[in-house]
Amino acid sequence: MVNWIKIIGKDSLVYGVGGVLSKVFGLISIPLLTRAFTPEVYGQIDLLLLIGGFFSIFLIMGTDSALSYYFYNYDVDKNESIVISTIFFWQLFWGTLCFTLFISLKPVINIYFFKNQISSLIFFLIALTNFIQLLSNQSTNLFRLNHLPYHFIFNNFLVSFISTFLALYLIYFKNYSIIAVFYGLFMSSIFSFIFSWYHNFHYLSFKAFNFKFLKEILLFSLPFLPEAFIWSFMTSMDRILILRILGPYDVGIYSLGAKIGLIVLLAVQTFRLAWLPLSMKFLKLIEGKIIFRLVSRYYILIGFNIVLILSAFSKNIIRILSTEEYLSAADLIGFFALQGVLSSYNLILGVGITKTKKTYFFPICLLIASIINLVLNIVLIPELGIFGAVISTVISYVVWNAGLLFFSEKLWNVKFPIFSIFFSLLITIIGLISLNKLNSVDSNYPLLIIACVVLICSNTLVLVKRKDISYVRNQF
Repeated sequence: MVNWIKIIGKDSLVYGVGGVLSKVFGLISIPLLTRAFTPEVYGQIDLLLLIGGFFSIFLIMGTDSALSYYFYNYDVDKNESIVISTIFFWQLFWGTLCFTLFISLKPVINIYFFKNQISSLIFFLIALTNFIQLLSNQSTNLFRLNHLPYHFIFNNFLVSFISTFLALYLIYFKNYSIIAVFYGLFMSSIFSFIFSWYHNFHYLSFKAFNFKFLKEILLFSLPFLPEAFIWSFMTSMDRILILRILGPYDVGIYSLGAKIGLIVLLAVQTFRLAWLPLSMKFLKLIEGKIIFRLVSRYYILIGFNIVLILSAFSKNIIRILSTEEYLSAADLIGFFALQGVLSSYNLILGVGITKTKKTYFFPICLLIASIINLVLNIVLIPELGIFGAVISTVISYVVWNAGLLFFSEKLWNVKFPIFSIFFSLLITIIGLISLNKLNSVDSNYPLLIIACVVLICSNTLVLVKRKDISYVRNQF
C-alpha cells in the first residue's frame, strides 16, 4: 500500500515552511504600505494588481494544468522534452500577442478605472512583468513536478524578498510613488526567469517542438481559457462594483481585508503545491477513491478551523498590521479566509472531471457561479456596503464547488461525504457571523476564545470518523 499520508505530509511540510518564508515579506509590506498610502491609493494599487492578475490568467490559458497532466501522462512518443518545449514556445508566441494587445488597450483601462491618473510606465511594467512570469512559471513548476521543493522554495523566497524590499526601499528612501511596487515585481520576475531556466534549460529544444502535440495540448487547455475569463471576472467584479458604487476609499478597505483574510492561502497553497502532482498519481491507484474521500474531509477540517481562528482575532490583526483607519476591514477577514479555502477545494471535488478529461465542466460551473456573484453584488453592495461584496463572493464559491462536485460524481463516483462537508460549512458560516458580533465589543476576549474552541470542536466531530484512525495507522 502506498504510504500517501507520509508523502503528502512531507511535501506539505516542506512547501509550507517555504511558503511561510516567502509570504512573510508580503505581510511585512502591509503595515508599511498602509502607513505610506491612504486607503484610496492603496485601493489603486490593488486594482492595478488585479488588472495584472487578469492579464496573467489570460496569458496562462490553462497551459499550467496541461504541463502538470502531460508531464506524468505523456505517450511513448512524447518525452518530457517534447512536452516542455512545445508548451514553452507556444507561451512565447501567445505571450507576445497578449502583450501587444494589453499595451494597445492601456489608454482605455486608464481612463475607465483611474480617470487617466496612472502613468503609462506602470502599465508597461505590468504587461512586461506578467509576460516574463508566464515563461518563468513553467520552469519553476518543473521544480515541483520533479519533486525538487527546495529549488522551488528558494526561487519563491527570493522573488518575494526582491519585490518587497526593493519596493519599500524606493518608497521610503527614494520617495517613489506607487510605481515602486511594480519596479519590485518586475525585477523579481527577471530573477525568477534566470534562476529557474538555468536549472531547466536542458529540457528546451526547438527541434523538440511538436505541432501535432501542440494541438492536443490546446484541446486540453482551451476549456480553461473561457474559465480564465470567467474566473477573473468573478474575482474582480466585487472591487469594480465597489469602485463604481461606493468609491476608491472603500476599495482600499476591502483590499486590506482581502489581503489579510487570504493569509489562509499560506496553508492552502502549501497543500495545493503538494497535492497537484500527487493527485495525478492517486488517480491510478486502486485505493484512489478512498484517498480522495479522506482528503476532502481533512482539507476543510484544517482550512475551516484556520478560518475561525483568523476571524476570532481579526481586530487585533488589523491593529498590528495596519492603522485604525482600516479597522472596518476586520469584519471581512474571516469571510475572505473562507473564500481562500474554497478556492482550491475544486482540486479535490473536481477529480472526476480531470480524470475523464471533461474539463469543459469547469467553465460551465464557474460561469453559473459568476452570474450569481454579479447579481448578488449588484443587490447587496448598495444595501450592505463592502460586507455585501464579500458575502456575494463566498456564496458564489460555494455554488461553484457544489456544481463541480455534482458533475464530478456523475463522471467518476468517488462518493464524497456531502452531508459532512455541507454541515461543516454551515457551522463555519454561522461561526463567522457570531465571532464578528463578539468582536464588536473589545472586552469580549474570553467569550471569543470559548466560542472559537466550541466551533472548532464541532467541525472536528462532524468531519473526523472513527474508522479514519485505523486507516491512518495502517499507513504508518
